[in-house]
Amino acid sequence: MSEESNFTGIHPSSNEKLGYNADNSIYQENDYINHYTTVFHVHMPELGRFYVPAILGSCESLGEWNKKNPKVFLRNVNNSTLWVSDPVL
Repeated sequence: MSEESNFTGIHPSSNEKLGYNADNSIYQENDYINHYTTVFHVHMPELGRFYVPAILGSCESLGEWNKKNPKVFLRNVNNSTLWVSDPVL
């Protein structure tokens, strides 16, 4: 927490520290985290049992568009049309 913030309590659902900054903006403990986590949820028709879909993208954690070595794979949820990834930083 920065020296300029005034701690006032704990958020009831997330247990994060809450308070007000010197400019009266609301402060939350996670405001200073410099990364995000993403979980991909994708609906797609049945692919057949030998296919596993993957997510590609331009950043390092998504494999920089490398089709031969994807980093994020999806897993099927209970034989439905929903496929989900593990958390990606």
